[in-house]
Amino acid sequence: MEAVSVSDAPGSYTFSVTVSSPDTGCDHYADWWAVLSESGDLLYRRLLLHSHVDEQPFTSTGGHVDARRG
Repeated sequence: MEAVSVSDAPGSYTFSVTVSSPDTGCDHYADWWAVLSESGDLLYRRLLLHSHVDEQPFTSTGGHVDARRG
């Protein structure tokens, strides 16, 4: 992970995560990132459904994580 930015709307957070991964194609690539609470509980998981061989690093956005959780 190279960078994370967080934007908030009333009651929720959205995350943009920049990942650098040694992707080689469909057989080897970063396939998810997650947001955890301070106690380690999973709050959100973003599945990455394809490789990013020619897009390094790449940024993926996901969320709406409830601001009251965690």
